[in-house]
Amino acid sequence: MSVSLSKFIGIPYKKYGRDFDGCDCYGLVYLFYKYMLNIDLPLFTNEYNHDDIVSISEAIMKNKFDWYQVKKPSFGDCILFNLEGSNTHIGIFLERDKFLHTTEFRKESCIERLNHPFWKTRIEGFYRYGKNNC
Repeated sequence: MSVSLSKFIGIPYKKYGRDFDGCDCYGLVYLFYKYMLNIDLPLFTNEYNHDDIVSISEAIMKNKFDWYQVKKPSFGDCILFNLEGSNTHIGIFLERDKFLHTTEFRKESCIERLNHPFWKTRIEGFYRYGKNNC
């Protein structure tokens, strides 16, 4: 089942959310992969404490085995960001320098530019889902 990209813009931010009524940054990735790319990702609702930056970073690092880093991102690849000194935020690469994400501060999902001064210095890397690292 595929939906348009506009369905992913304006979703309210909700800690541990995994549906269109509200989601956190990974929840948005989960929804995008499920409904745009037809890929079922794990929910990870019990993997971390949303208020603990260390546990978020540990959960991301523990589950990176299903992802491999790419130098040049393509539509749907994930972008891992370093916030507050840890890899704790994830977004979805769309095209050129645009990405989709949600944060507690923005209150809902939106599209932003990677070359924005806030984001461009915080990119840890681009990741593609799949176990084939070719």
